[in-house]
Amino acid sequence: MSAEKILRHSEALGGVARFTFQMNASSLPHAKLMTAIEVLGTKVAPQVRRETGQTAANAPVSSFLDHACDFFGMRQHRDVT
Repeated sequence: MSAEKILRHSEALGGVARFTFQMNASSLPHAKLMTAIEVLGTKVAPQVRRETGQTAANAPVSSFLDHACDFFGMRQHRDVT
């Protein structure tokens, strides 16, 4: 899902507080799963935060990324800006 799509849905719904992402970890190769999580954290979430005026500390997407990065041992790869 692109940041633009998230922003469009949020605008159409009058603003949203949280998005949930589901990935099929059993059928997706590990490298692709890791890439998807990295893109969410380094490209999608920062763009959504910039355009909505949120920070990593108060953005709902932050808790998902924290959990995913912890689970997959990617804390050092997460962009928190």
